[in-house]
Amino acid sequence: MYTIKAVNYVYNGANDEFIVHEKDVNSKNRVYNASIVQKINEIHQFSFTINIRQPHYDNLYEKRTHLKVTHVRRSDNRTIIDFDGYISKIQEFMDADGKMYKNVVCESALGYFKDSVQTYRPFHFTNTSFVEFIDEFLSVHNSRFLTGDFRRIKRGEIENNQPTYNSFTLQYGTSFDILPYILGRFGGEYRIRTEENGLYFDYYENGISATSIGTAYPIQLAINLQSIEKFVDGTQVFNRIFPFGAKFKEIVNGTEVEREQRLSIGNPPYLESENTASFERYGTVDRIEIFEDITNDPRNATATQSAVDLLKQRAQQMVNTNSRVVTSYKISAIDLSLIGSGREFELGQRRRLIVPPMGIDETVRVTQLTIDIDNPQRSSIEVGSATRGISSLV
Repeated sequence: MYTIKAVNYVYNGANDEFIVHEKDVNSKNRVYNASIVQKINEIHQFSFTINIRQPHYDNLYEKRTHLKVTHVRRSDNRTIIDFDGYISKIQEFMDADGKMYKNVVCESALGYFKDSVQTYRPFHFTNTSFVEFIDEFLSVHNSRFLTGDFRRIKRGEIENNQPTYNSFTLQYGTSFDILPYILGRFGGEYRIRTEENGLYFDYYENGISATSIGTAYPIQLAINLQSIEKFVDGTQVFNRIFPFGAKFKEIVNGTEVEREQRLSIGNPPYLESENTASFERYGTVDRIEIFEDITNDPRNATATQSAVDLLKQRAQQMVNTNSRVVTSYKISAIDLSLIGSGREFELGQRRRLIVPPMGIDETVRVTQLTIDIDNPQRSSIEVGSATRGISSLV
């Protein structure tokens, strides 16, 4: 069902391409214990074991060998890329019977951001768009590599409804270190998408979407649901936020100085969640949050007021989100598409989950997908519902 193609990239030379795993069970080009773990906003992992009798046993190298796992989807006969990345670790073993094999661990193309560095660069009060920020981020990443390098990444689909922002800041670190900043500042979800002409960085303010199937092909007891665990996490809930920006700057005797006091929103120094049911259930739960990238301009009162307005906006969004309880589920379900019934599971896909004994009948979203290449019927998913308002728990 699955095919694994490999290429050993040779800088300034001819690349070596070969097949590591093919569908024919009688082929010598086969690996085993092969599985893929896909997670939203994380580097996907692919691991497998290869026997010394495999023709390409000695042709796999960390960082140099790049692998692509594909299969043909039954519903529309389309070739699907399940994994695209590189070998990160290789462990070689010999057991008590003298059998030799290697365990190979791979990371998806998102890990290429680990190979480039960013330097500090602020964009303050310039009405910079999110797309311009992403372009700058990718430009710095791509500048670290020669033209034609497989690690260069183009801007893909960017969905961000805020036309401009007052400030952005690129910090010191690898390009991969910038990704948590993007999530912390803007939320949303990102991914690396593989096309014939290269890699693309996609960002979606409201999350990655997959094939919409509505209420069709639900996950339900006695049909395709094998096991389920339910998690309700209230540990991160707060409903009152005290937001602060960067350390306050002012002009003293013509010189700009930085105080220990931080930029604040004034009096009162806090904002409360618009979800009033949160207070009925938990009472008041305070949280201090520091937005280091929001700074005042000691020479421009208008710019400083814009910074305060931005601080209020981001703090209100944060406290509204975090006054809600997150419910998620870890389930094992049979992918009925393997027998020609139903649709494949996809990362970001929404499915109806029906488990009457646990009082569950809601639409959930696939947030993690584990693909067992040896036994696809054993593949499993983790799903998370949208954050639930406190009122639904009262």
